[in-house]
Amino acid sequence: MKRQKRLWFLASIVVMYFALWIVMKLDYKWYGIIIAIIINSIFWVIYESKKEK
Repeated sequence: MKRQKRLWFLASIVVMYFALWIVMKLDYKWYGIIIAIIINSIFWVIYESKKEK
């Protein structure tokens, strides 16, 4: 279970960096941080709901 959590953590970081990279390409700067936080929190909500089942 601990390994799976670490995997999800790494995946969320990858998703966050990917979102930031896209935003940097679009040149939104601080919007990117907000978008990354939103994506990351959605990611964790999905993870928590899967853990419940």
